Amino acid sequence: METNERTIKDIITTLDKLIIFQRETNEAREKERKAREKEREAREKERESREKERERERKERKEREKKREKKCESERAEREAREKKREKKRESERAEREAREKKREKEHEANLKRWDKYDKKSKKADLKFEKMLNKIQFGQKNMDRLQSEVGGIGRSNGAFAENSFRLFFANNFFINGVQYEISELNKNRRINSLNLEAEYDVVLTNSNKILIVEIKYKLEKQDIRDFCNKKIPKFKKLFSEYKDYTIYGAVAGLSYESGADKTAMNKGLLFFTQNGKNVIKLSKDNMELSEF
Repeated sequence: METNERTIKDIITTLDKLIIFQRETNEAREKERKAREKEREAREKERESREKERERERKERKEREKKREKKCESERAEREAREKKREKKRESERAEREAREKKREKEHEANLKRWDKYDKKSKKADLKFEKMLNKIQFGQKNMDRLQSEVGGIGRSNGAFAENSFRLFFANNFFINGVQYEISELNKNRRINSLNLEAEYDVVLTNSNKILIVEIKYKLEKQDIRDFCNKKIPKFKKLFSEYKDYTIYGAVAGLSYESGADKTAMNKGLLFFTQNGKNVIKLSKDNMELSEF
């Protein structure tokens, strides 16, 4: 009987131990499960965090791409605008060049017509002169009348010589290293309120410079002084549209008083004369010109 009781107690003790072991085992498994669950949650959170980071980076890339595209579009628009502006300017300059070219062609044709006219007059004057020379053979009695007629021829030849200078400047726009665009002959103006009046034989102009030419049949020193001291100073008063231009001066004569060339060059003026039928410049190319 006691043996049976002891056996039952041993069994109960063993069962209690098994129950305790089972409970401990279950608790250990539950702890391990919870630990794995926490680890899985942590990995899930880390994955979500990485996904969010990647999404943020994608948005930033898209934003940067949009900004670059917008900047490129703006730069392209600016380039197109600049190109259109340059093209418009080129068109305007081309139109201005064509207009100047047409004007020069018209002026050249007009100068050629004037040259033909002067040439015909010169030939008539030469013919008349030859006839007068023949008349000299008939004696001294017609000398007074002959002298008068010869004087008229001298004046005609003088006018022809002066016009040959005008024709030269009407067709030569590159003077002493400066390119001029417009040549005007016998430019004159009167302003009653200022009591000013003057006429200029030749005026060459470009965008910021002017060359005024005084032409004489016989050039004298006093002509040069009057040109510098009186005539040139009137120009900007008469033609106020040229007030900001730099003015240079030049004189030209078929013949000239001894020393007139030095006087002109000492005053900083270009000096032109004729050698046969050709107009020549006596002043040096590197001469420093006066600015009026």
